[in-house]
Amino acid sequence: MNPKITLIISITTEKNIEQYLKNIKNQLLEKIEVIFVYDKIDKNTNKILENFCKNDSAYLKIISEKNRSHGFLKNKSLNIAQGDFITFIDSTDDIDFNFMEKLYKKAKNEDLDLLISVSYEKIKDYSLSKNMCENVFNFQDMNKSIFYLSNTLKGNLYRRNLLDTYKIRFPTMLSFEDKPFLLETFLTAKHVSILLREPALNMKSEYSSNELLDMIQISTLILNIFKKYDMFNTYKKLLLNFKIYFLKKGYTKIKDKNDYFNLMKEDLINLSQNKKLCDAFLHELNEENLKFYKNCLKSQDFNQFNLNMTFTKINEKLDEKQQKLNFINGNLSKWTEKLNNKENKINNLKTKLDNEKKQMKINEKNQNNREITIQIKEANLKDKETHITQLQENLDNKEKKLDNKIEKYNNLEKELIKKESSINTKFKELETEKELLNEKIKHLEDKETNIIQLQEKLKVQEEKIDQKHVKYIDNLNKITNNLEKNQKEYEKRLIKIDEDITLKKIELEQMQNNNSNKKSNTPKISIIICAYNREEYLKRCLNSVKNQTLKNIEIICADDGSTDNTLDVFRKYANKDHRFKFFTQKNSGPGVARNKAIKMATGEYIMFLDSDDWIELNTCEELYKKVKLNDLDILLFLMKNYSEETGEYYEDSYYNLTPISDDFENKVFSHEDISNIIFSISISACQKIYKRSLVKKVHFAEKLLFEDNPFFWGVMLQAKRMSLLKKHFYLRSRHTSSITSEYDNKYFDVIPISNKVISIFKELNLVNMYKYQLTNYKINYISQWYHMMEEKYKNTFWDLMHDDFQKLHEDKKIDSLMLNNLNEPNKLFYLRTLKSRSYVELDYLEKYSDEK
Repeated sequence: MNPKITLIISITTEKNIEQYLKNIKNQLLEKIEVIFVYDKIDKNTNKILENFCKNDSAYLKIISEKNRSHGFLKNKSLNIAQGDFITFIDSTDDIDFNFMEKLYKKAKNEDLDLLISVSYEKIKDYSLSKNMCENVFNFQDMNKSIFYLSNTLKGNLYRRNLLDTYKIRFPTMLSFEDKPFLLETFLTAKHVSILLREPALNMKSEYSSNELLDMIQISTLILNIFKKYDMFNTYKKLLLNFKIYFLKKGYTKIKDKNDYFNLMKEDLINLSQNKKLCDAFLHELNEENLKFYKNCLKSQDFNQFNLNMTFTKINEKLDEKQQKLNFINGNLSKWTEKLNNKENKINNLKTKLDNEKKQMKINEKNQNNREITIQIKEANLKDKETHITQLQENLDNKEKKLDNKIEKYNNLEKELIKKESSINTKFKELETEKELLNEKIKHLEDKETNIIQLQEKLKVQEEKIDQKHVKYIDNLNKITNNLEKNQKEYEKRLIKIDEDITLKKIELEQMQNNNSNKKSNTPKISIIICAYNREEYLKRCLNSVKNQTLKNIEIICADDGSTDNTLDVFRKYANKDHRFKFFTQKNSGPGVARNKAIKMATGEYIMFLDSDDWIELNTCEELYKKVKLNDLDILLFLMKNYSEETGEYYEDSYYNLTPISDDFENKVFSHEDISNIIFSISISACQKIYKRSLVKKVHFAEKLLFEDNPFFWGVMLQAKRMSLLKKHFYLRSRHTSSITSEYDNKYFDVIPISNKVISIFKELNLVNMYKYQLTNYKINYISQWYHMMEEKYKNTFWDLMHDDFQKLHEDKKIDSLMLNNLNEPNKLFYLRTLKSRSYVELDYLEKYSDEK
């Protein structure tokens, strides 16, 4: 019965290791498989672990390999793990005695594929809702939380069957390997939940420069993982902002920023070559990340990038200060308006009080007078004096009351005056603060002026540098031009020598054939025909070139050591027609024969014709008109197949050059104009006419089958002017004895031929431009032939193929280039070949994986 959990423990330090092992042993959950991994072989640590594992070797294992990456060791652990679930921790992590039991019970009860353990303090940091912490969910419910939760691998529980089904493993040669592993698990897990725990597990906070450089590749690898599961568009905005954030994080932490910047810029340039992805960066990035992205692309080097980022920060601070100043000015205006309103209210109140005081005195006097008059009239004469006295007393009392009211109003007036004084004081303080702010603004403006002057100085320095650069480039171009002129003169001399030798041979042959009176002009086209035991079809081929409507041609015939009458046929045609020339050689293959014939050729242009094929009678005339009209280096035309068994003509898309759009017909173009379909074009040497000066620079692969491949790429990539004529001039014979039907053990030539093709791209500095097409061509070309070959050749072919792939894998740069650019089928074939120990195992891996 399988263990419930496989616990993979990374040993990071020997300190307290024995106490840690006791804690592991005291876990409540039974049947735990423990695998210890570490990359530094320490005798004492090894001895402690071996003693610990003695009691239960079935469930306790050690994986220790010196100087191996964490990803490699973890993958090795996953490959031997037997538990239903898997979790990872470090030897420095403090875990509760019932931690494993909690994980297992929750995962088992809720049928989880992935259980994330999160400490309580991280709930708010990770933007986790209460609903997510209590329920089962999947990646579609997570939104941006998916990136927060992928910060740590440790303490989580993974269903082993899920990891094996989707072949989820760690990147083996990179740091930060946990993040792509966990994100891919999120995307494939159908049932996910969260377990809250205490305490938090330790997180690594310090990284070496080499580790931080890996952040660039990791960020791109994460994009590819989302593309793999068709989730890129769903998370596009979050992904692209995460990538720039991740790059910035590494840039901030790393000390050697120059190397990091160069790799980061190269990565962003490669991504931006995809127009859709470039547009996505421009539209989806937030303002801060967009500035970082644009500055990186437009900066020539690290120093300029640093300067641009500094200016960006200064401008941001100036904008922030300007906003604060605007806010203060706005508040000052409001305060001034409020003070003016209060001052007006106080003045109005004072006026009102004065008016009320006057009116009260007048009203009081009038009232008193009326009362006295009424009382005098009503009172008796006897009581007049007494009553008057009383009235006088009343009047005095009322005057006192009035004085009290007046005093109250005076006190109120004093308080208002005090308040007015306080407001005036505050206003003066605000005026003082405004003056200080104006001084700061002036200081900032002076700083801004200094920055502008500094920028102008930098521009002047850049202009001087540009001028020096232009002078340097001019001098370099002059030197290059002189070298090219000398090289061209040297090549011309060599060509002249070759032509002189050929002319001497021609004159000698003419003398031998008693045709000394016939003198031919320089041929317009040289047609090269190589043959091996093709007597049966040869006359049809030779008659088609002999009877061409364009007469000024030469036909160079090469006999590759035939054992039938092929040589006699060549000799008869040469005796009758001075345009025919021939030579014979020991059987060495068409590559050697064609290279010799090219050296003999004197025509302006060169064509190749297989000895069992033939061409239409107007072929040379039509093609020559076209190449001369547009001064072409290469002209492509169409082939039609002919079945010798049925006598029927038929066409196919490959020799019809279907991938090339009809828009290119009658247009002049180069390989750069058709870069997206260049690996889909027919590589047959017979399907083109070439300028001889171009062909002289290139050679056919000798004593190898598939010699057309390197020749095609050599001329195609160096041709500046090409065109297409969609007419079927060439008739291609198909029969059981065709050379391309007799591959037998020549299958093995596929591998050296593919390496020769890659060498041509390297020599012409075009590997980076065609890295995706070139890597997939290499693996696809080899795998196609491997799958179609007979069983008896597979063992030898697998040995050669495995050695070839192993050399690629051992070169880190090339291996990274392969893995980052190969499509999924080719990547799988490449990795399975490296993993397999024989062709039988490779076939089994492919069959088993396909069925699965």
